[in-house]
Amino acid sequence: MTRVIPRHATATFFALPLLILPLFPPPPSPGPVLAPIQTYKIVSYFPVDSRAMWSPWDPNRINADFARLATLHVSAVRIFLQPSEFGYPNPTTDMMGELSQVVQMAAQKGMRTYFNLFDGFQQFGDVYGSKTWAKAVVSSYAGSSHAAAFEVFNEITPSNLGAVNWARQMIPYVQSLARGTPVGISVNEGWKLKNLKGQLHAQQPDFYSFHYYTSLYNAQTHAATDIAGDAANAAPKPLIVGETGYQTWNGVFGIGSGSGREQESDQASYISSVEQATLKVGVGTAGIYTQNDFTSLAAHDPERYFGLYRSDGTPKPAVQVLSTYF
Repeated sequence: MTRVIPRHATATFFALPLLILPLFPPPPSPGPVLAPIQTYKIVSYFPVDSRAMWSPWDPNRINADFARLATLHVSAVRIFLQPSEFGYPNPTTDMMGELSQVVQMAAQKGMRTYFNLFDGFQQFGDVYGSKTWAKAVVSSYAGSSHAAAFEVFNEITPSNLGAVNWARQMIPYVQSLARGTPVGISVNEGWKLKNLKGQLHAQQPDFYSFHYYTSLYNAQTHAATDIAGDAANAAPKPLIVGETGYQTWNGVFGIGSGSGREQESDQASYISSVEQATLKVGVGTAGIYTQNDFTSLAAHDPERYFGLYRSDGTPKPAVQVLSTYF
């Protein structure tokens, strides 16, 4: 709406004092219109012992971790559901109960749950069993205010034709169950996104999730260009950067080999660069992998050190940086 500044009034018999009215600045230009999935602030969650999300079951630990995420203004916590752990093709009552507790703990902290379905799954020839499992899990939360999204598969490989054929059948099936909750699928390289979209034909997800990992230099210089290209490849479907991250191990890993503290500073710079890029491109904020460093991996394994928090629970510098974007 255009602001109207009234003219200075004058009277017939005497002049009113001159009124000095402030000039109102024009309203700020609206930012890009985001798809609902792009409005979430996402962090992927594993406990410190990454192999113990579900077994042994420790809800107190998960609840404490979720409390930390809430302080960062995370609005969706991404959790990974393994059919082999839950029971396949029929999830067990106990496992569905544990999942319900996780969803409730997230909701109590003001966060929705981003369900990463079929984690570690390889039985792509069993579409009937896959639908049976998906129905049990998805129907419990479809359309719920507790659900942010259902991701059918994490980092699918387009060259795996069995997996792609499975996805062609599972994407529309999960969409039929989801009652409006967005359904997506993810890849970890730009060329895979373009190829996958073509191979899925008419069986398109509601959104694509791209996982962006590169060097600090590339993030600082090319992230916006890279992500803009990925968004163009996904169009007209919305794109999110569902994962990004930077390890803080001080060994040689191709993207850094300084001391641990130097690597932590680089992690903070990396996350800032990627978040700036996604906001510039207009796809929302980038999701972070992951909340915690892992004690279950070998000390020399770089994947152990992608956490925002060290394994002793203390925050790395990236925590403060991320909170400014979230």
